[in-house]
This record gives sequence, C-alpha cells and structure tokens, in this order.
Amino acid sequence: MVYQIFYKIMPVLCLLFSSYSFANIRISQSIIDFWPEQIARQDISVFNEGSKRIFVEVTPYEIIKPGTENEKRSYEPNPEKRGLLVSPAKLILEPGEMKIVRFALLGSKDKERIYRTTIKPVPYGEIKSNQKIMVKVLVGYEVLVIARPKNTDSNIQVSIKEGVAIFTNTGNTNALLLNAVQCDSNDDKCTHFPAKRLYPGITHKIPLPYSASVLKYILSTGNKQQHFTLETNSK
Repeated sequence: MVYQIFYKIMPVLCLLFSSYSFANIRISQSIIDFWPEQIARQDISVFNEGSKRIFVEVTPYEIIKPGTENEKRSYEPNPEKRGLLVSPAKLILEPGEMKIVRFALLGSKDKERIYRTTIKPVPYGEIKSNQKIMVKVLVGYEVLVIARPKNTDSNIQVSIKEGVAIFTNTGNTNALLLNAVQCDSNDDKCTHFPAKRLYPGITHKIPLPYSASVLKYILSTGNKQQHFTLETNSK
C-alpha cells in the first residue's frame, strides 16, 4: 500500500477577504502587519471546520532578500535570533474547535524584516485500504508577517522609459502595487496588471501596451492607500 501526501500552501495574495477557507481548516487572516508604534504581538485564529481531529504544525521562516532573484527562506529555531516568536508550534483541533496562534516581535526595529509562517495539517494515525493507492490531500496556509522599521517610509519612484513603467522602492519599507491598469486612448481596450509587493531596494517593470494613454494604479502601505494617474507618453 502506498500513501501519497500532498501539501497545498494557500498563497497570501488575496486582500479582499478577512478570512480564508479550504477543506477542513480556516484561518482568520493571512497577513500580519507590525508597525513600530503598535503593540508587538498579534493573534491568528485557526478553526477546524471538519468532522475529524486535526493535528496542525506551525513553522515560521524569515525571508532573506525578499522580492529578488536571490530570495530564500531561512529557518532559525531560536526565536530571539529569528526576531519573531510564534506559539504554539503544534495544535490539536477537535471538530468545530478554534485555537489561537500568537505572533510576537522580538528585538530591534531598525530594519524591515519579512517572514512567512506555514500553518498546515500533518498526517497522523493509519489509513486503511485494500490494494489501492491512497491519496491524502492536506491543505495548509501561509501567513505573511511584516515587521516594519522605525521611521517608516515607502518611497516609490516611478518613471516611464521606452514604453515601460519602472517602479523603484527607495524607502525602508514595502508597499503593495494594486489595481494597475492601462487603457487605450478611447478606453475601448484595457490591460490589467497583477499586484506586486515592492520591497525596499526592489525595481519592478511593467511593459505598457499603449503609448498615448495613462497608467492608473494604487500604492498601499498597511491601511494607507494612494491613487495615482501617470501619463505614459513621457520620454
């Protein structure tokens, strides 16, 4: 008998809903945004919406060089060195039960740090089958944790060069580029561009399909959103 276990980590890209659900577990939020002037702890609720007991594992990773080609995950078992305490690391959820996972920042806030924490069910017990290949799908979630620095400033510089919109973050904290859209001069055809998180030092380029037009977009930093309209026929 062969067991195959697939983990699906739900990406943290949906910004329109306060909670997310799939299969038997649900979490109350998928982004934690720590600001320097706020209390350095936040909680996430984890729900078992299934009919069976679920064992859940919680693992935090720091993201090194986020948004670059050299981006990588780093697991540091010591919370003080990691700069983030996540507790508990394991949960047992009975059907219909909810438990809290606490996130707490540790150490200085001189530089922005980015984390991703997986919250996923883990297999337990035995699966019985007669001469069949059993496929067990365990669906987990990934929480984006942003630890913003002191004197927060997301300074996004934007320019147009040879039909390409260039966004560069020269500040010290990330901003989210949202709802970027460009239409032709008659507003008959429009191209929508995917959201992009702009981390400090990152440059993001958007090839523009129309020359004599405007590019509309939103820059979001936490709860603050700014709307922009940019002439795209600039040299």
